[in-house]
Amino acid sequence: MPATILLVGTGEWNGKSHQVALSDAGFNVISAETHAARDVIQRHQPALVVVHLSGCEATDLDVCRALFDTGDAPIVAIGLSQDVECCLAALETGVDDYLTPPVNPRELIARVRSILRRVKPVLIASDPPQNVPQIAPFDNSIQSFFGSSSNHDQPWR
Repeated sequence: MPATILLVGTGEWNGKSHQVALSDAGFNVISAETHAARDVIQRHQPALVVVHLSGCEATDLDVCRALFDTGDAPIVAIGLSQDVECCLAALETGVDDYLTPPVNPRELIARVRSILRRVKPVLIASDPPQNVPQIAPFDNSIQSFFGSSSNHDQPWR
């Protein structure tokens, strides 16, 4: 059964691209308006919550605090403010990660997977998804750096 991700935001926020990306990555995605989020969390028990913050106002921080107090799901906030004080305030209220737009959907998926691997590892498959490019192992030998045809493989004198 795929992990359920809850997207929380106001009516003005169009999280459709995030919803599609997370769904394509194999997550079950549900969404809720900010005022209904607590009820949705209690009913659906999501593995993780992505919340859209419109700024650094007390109401946004109250939303973060309420989501943190409602369940044990990690919270990723997407905040419009690039001010470090807003980020710190959100993190202090219980948010596990804070991103600012524009948010690349692949980065959001990677961060969601990273958090879930730590807190709910049974929900993340051990095999990486097929649509994410694989990176070759790093070869740190001196021959790979300088090439084998040079004289750089001789000891330093």
